Parts: sequence; C-alpha cells; structure tokens
Amino acid sequence: RLVWMGGGEHNAQEARQRVALADLDEAARDVARALADARLVVVGQCGSHGESMVEVAHEALIRRWGRLRGWLDEDREFLLWRRRLHAALELWEANREDASLLHGTPLREAESWLGRREADLSANEREFIGTGIALFRRERDSRERRRRRRLVATAATVAILLLLTGFAVGKSLLALSQELVAHAYSQLNVDPEQG
Repeated sequence: RLVWMGGGEHNAQEARQRVALADLDEAARDVARALADARLVVVGQCGSHGESMVEVAHEALIRRWGRLRGWLDEDREFLLWRRRLHAALELWEANREDASLLHGTPLREAESWLGRREADLSANEREFIGTGIALFRRERDSRERRRRRRLVATAATVAILLLLTGFAVGKSLLALSQELVAHAYSQLNVDPEQG
C-alpha cells in the first residue's frame, strides 16, 4: 500500500505513497512502527485533521530493496487493480451517488479481489465494494420482480383471452346448435324420414 504502482502509463515507475495509519489493521500498524524504528518508513501527522500517516522513507528503497521489489512484482496485478479502485473510490467518496459505484466487469473483478484479498483492503475499500455489490443485488432483485410481474400479467391476459374465446366459441356453438335444432324441427314437418 505504501507504493504507488507504475505501469502501463508512459512507463511510469513506482513511487512512495502515504497511507493513513487508521486504514491499517493492528498487525500492519505494528509492522509500520517497527519499520519506522528501522528508519525504512516515516510516520507523521499530515492533513487538515492531523491524521497519522506512514510512507516509505525514500524512493530508493522501492527501487533497490530486493525483497520489496520481489513483493511488488509478485503483487503487481493486485496493486494495479487497487490503484484503479482508488480512483473510483475517490469519485464515490466525493458524492456518494449510486452512479459512482462499480458496475459490470469492474464490480465482478472487485468482488473477486475482495474474496481473495479482503485482509489487504482497507475498511473504505471494503465498504465501497460491498455497497456496489448490495446495489447490484437490489437492482437484480428489482429486475427479477418486474420480470415476474410481467410474466404473471401476461399469463393472466392469456387466461382471460382463452376464457373469453372459449365463452365466445361456446356461445357460437350454442347458437349454431339452436339453429340446427330449429332447422331439424322445420324439416320434420316437411319430410319425417329426415328427422
């Protein structure tokens, strides 16, 4: 989290990135304090609220510390995805509108990463993804209810039409049978053998 991942954009290199200590779980805060004691990261107050932040002490560590390079290379796909997530998260945090939530493929991708790397995501990231998933489910359920209502309405309409058609056919058959009976009675008087 302390490294902004370059990649794909004009050969951008990795750079240090500040992270709020409050966004780290207890174990990560302990690691940050130990790294601060070793002067590998810097912990200090920042921002208008005096929030405690942590960042890599110098970008040379990112480029030359072999173990860190290995971790970054190993996690590149996740870290690049997370950078895209942060851009969407910032937009959502600015307005908290449903339209700013993840939809479609980005939401499915986020749900997959949440399932695999939940512990590596901040509370804000988890909330953002969870809110998007909840909205998707509400919209899906609403579409399903509308579909079911349309099916019920269509079935009711077809049933009514069949009933009316059956009633009309029955009425026509009744009229035809009455006509045939009347015709038969009229023929009885003319030729009794035809009756």
